[in-house]
Amino acid sequence: MDRLRGRRPLIRYCVDWTEQRHHLAGALGAALTDRLFERDWIRRGTRRRVVLLTDAGRTGFERAFGVRPPWD
Repeated sequence: MDRLRGRRPLIRYCVDWTEQRHHLAGALGAALTDRLFERDWIRRGTRRRVVLLTDAGRTGFERAFGVRPPWD
């Protein structure tokens, strides 16, 4: 819960500037992203702002949330 406290709003309306799609922003989005990096579900790409879904992430999302990436 400490990750959710601070100056950032908990949830913020945001549209990705490259793909023009909504995404989770604010303290909750940052905390979730940090946790996904910790679990090695995502890794940084070679370009700025790019993250890649790992095999562990693919399996984790399916087991935890029942979702599969649309490109599978």
